[in-house]
Amino acid sequence: MKVQLYLDIRVKNQMKNPIEFFAEIYTKRIKHLFTEIEQESKAIANKRYHELGKSFHPDFQDATDLAEAALEAGVEHYEGLALMQYNTKLMWISTLYQFWEQQVRKFVFVEVNRTHRFIKKGNEIVFKDFCARGIDDIKEVFKVFNQDLEKLSSWDKLNELRLLANVIKHGDGRSATQLKLRNTGGRFFCVDLRVPIKISAGMKYMLTA
Repeated sequence: MKVQLYLDIRVKNQMKNPIEFFAEIYTKRIKHLFTEIEQESKAIANKRYHELGKSFHPDFQDATDLAEAALEAGVEHYEGLALMQYNTKLMWISTLYQFWEQQVRKFVFVEVNRTHRFIKKGNEIVFKDFCARGIDDIKEVFKVFNQDLEKLSSWDKLNELRLLANVIKHGDGRSATQLKLRNTGGRFFCVDLRVPIKISAGMKYMLTA
């Protein structure tokens, strides 16, 4: 019997719906948790400034010290939330790609195993060892079925997501180099790495009496 891959609409939706739901949770719920972190930080700095002002003694204390302490409280809050926002976004990107890759591996493995078995060196391959090299193995398997993933209309976005996931996990390397070639308009790599300094300096002007 000839082996084949068939993705019917029911299976397609079973694979598609969880990914859409995962992305929707981030865009509609998680993302908005960090939309006002600068305003929150300013409020905390102002609150701290007024709290310190209640026990301020001009004969023994310098008003500049109060302002700096309040600023520090605001900056500390901002940097903590900004780091959380950064890590949350990276986690969601990385997980989204792993989600897709695992689904594709499972689909191919299940479909082929309906009538055939994957064999390597005389031994049957179990799922945990199937396409262990990730996308490279996945592309090779699909080529057996005369399907070149790189020619799909969605490949560019999928590959971009893969590169992002690799950079998140491994840092500098081949994926980072490829991603930099796509970095038009600073989409992935921030040219100005002094953003925290800029934000901190700006906060010097938001303390109110």
